[in-house]
Amino acid sequence: MDETGCVSKPDKNIKMKCVVHLDSRVFPRKKENTDHPPISKISAIILNGESLKPMIIVPRKRYEKEIENERLYSSMEYSFSESGYNTIKNMHEWVINVFAPYVLSIREELGQPDAPCILIMDNMTVHGNSDVMNLFNNIGNVYVVFLPPHSSHFMQALDLLFFGVFKKFYKSLRSEDPSDSLVGKLSNIHKALYYASYFSTIQKSFRRAGFSLIHHRDGNFSIQILKEKQEKIIKQGTE
Repeated sequence: MDETGCVSKPDKNIKMKCVVHLDSRVFPRKKENTDHPPISKISAIILNGESLKPMIIVPRKRYEKEIENERLYSSMEYSFSESGYNTIKNMHEWVINVFAPYVLSIREELGQPDAPCILIMDNMTVHGNSDVMNLFNNIGNVYVVFLPPHSSHFMQALDLLFFGVFKKFYKSLRSEDPSDSLVGKLSNIHKALYYASYFSTIQKSFRRAGFSLIHHRDGNFSIQILKEKQEKIIKQGTE
C-alpha cells in the first residue's frame, strides 16, 4: 500500500519562440501549469495481480454533488483532506472502508476467518500511527511490514512500476484535456488507473521488488522470494 499525488504539467518541455537579449544569463522557460488543487490517491496491490478499490483524497469538502451522477463515482472511494495529501484521518477511512472489507471478504471466500494478511508500507508517520495500528489489530492477524527509511524507490512494488504506468497515462490524458474541473480530473484518474491495473503490470511490480507468486497443480499457491533480486536490492540499499 502507498499513496501518490495526481499531478500533471501539460506545458512541460513545450517549445515556443521568444525574444531574448544576447547577453542574458537567464535561460527562457515557459511557465508550467500544474494541477490545482492537488489530489492524492491511496492504492494497494496484491501479489495475485489484483488491486484494492482506490481511495481518492479530494481537497474539497463539498464534492459529492459534482460527481454523484458520474459513472466513476462508485468505482473509487473518496476522502477529504484540506491539503489534498494523506492524513491520519484519511488512513482511518482507508482501513475501515477499503482494507478491512477486502480482508474480511477474502477470509469468507477462503472459509478461514483468521487467515493471516501481510501488509507492506513505508514508514510514513500516518501509516504507523498508534490509532491506525489499533484498527489493524481489530481486524486481527494483520502483519504490517514497514520498509526501511528512504528505500521505497527500490523496495516498494507500487513505486517500481505501478505508479509509473499510472502517471504516464494520467499525464497524457491531462495533456489532451487540461480542464481543471473536478469531474474531468477524476475521470482521467479513473482511466489512468484502469490502464495501470492490468494483471501483468501488478505482478511485474512485485517481481521488481523480489517477490513472485507460484501456482501449484492442487490449486494452492506459495510466495517465492527471488533471491538474486533480493540480494541486488539489499546491495543497492547499502551503497
